[in-house]
Amino acid sequence: MLSVSIVIVSYGSHEYLPACLKSLLENVKDYPQAHVTLVENKQEREAQLATAKAAGPFLKQGLNLLNAPTNLGYGGGANWGWPQAGEAEVYIVLNPDMSFPQGWLPRFMVPFERDKTVGVVGCKLLSGDGKIQHAGGLTRYDLALAEHFGVGEPDDGRWDQSCEVEFVTGAALGISRKAMQALNGFDVAYFPGYYEDVDLCWRAQEAGFKVWYEAAAVAYHYEGGTFGRQVGYYRTLHRNRLRFVLQHYDSARLLHGFLPAEKARLQGTMDEMDRQAGLAVYHAAAQSFINALEK
Repeated sequence: MLSVSIVIVSYGSHEYLPACLKSLLENVKDYPQAHVTLVENKQEREAQLATAKAAGPFLKQGLNLLNAPTNLGYGGGANWGWPQAGEAEVYIVLNPDMSFPQGWLPRFMVPFERDKTVGVVGCKLLSGDGKIQHAGGLTRYDLALAEHFGVGEPDDGRWDQSCEVEFVTGAALGISRKAMQALNGFDVAYFPGYYEDVDLCWRAQEAGFKVWYEAAAVAYHYEGGTFGRQVGYYRTLHRNRLRFVLQHYDSARLLHGFLPAEKARLQGTMDEMDRQAGLAVYHAAAQSFINALEK
């Protein structure tokens, strides 16, 4: 049995924590080599007190509750929280707006136990209505838009085949110690979240590790409990998508693939909030470039 450090990264998500912690710690009973840490990123005292109240009943079950020294973002919160329980062979990060059926954790760990070349693992995520939310994913070639397999489809067996994938969502993501040492965890520049998981998976594959979707491990994700779908969501998403493109695309793919496709996307039919957020990101990037030239 491999040792595992599990971190839940919260940002004032106290209302989701009782269901998350209860189901997760029930899983830990079947996997005693696991240590669970809850990191609260929100700095307001009221939020920290609400999180402490929600987490209180679980402290006697071994939960470690920590308030981050500042808002570290999702990836940064995971990076900071993982070492708090000491070194482990596998590190897992979880959203707080989730619940875990009995047996989820042992099944999640199987790929790491079976294949030492597996560096990153994700699982099947279901929405509250029981439909598929995530079964692995890929990034659309030109636009670098992250797409999740199976979204909105019934959980009727069509996504029950475990396999290698391009990326798995950071909502429930595990990384081996060997991959952690090679990659130094998440890139904290993807603040506060979005694309930090895609970037990690791409870097893992570039370093020779497999990224694995484990269909037998099934959890529920009540998406929206951590980040909303307002203008701030779109700005963060597209800012980090642009960072991902600049970090991972070569000049040919950038000039002949991404830029023409992105121009067509912004000129096409789309949610106006999404369009304005994207344009604002490009305006800010251009202004930063001009400011750098003027120095």
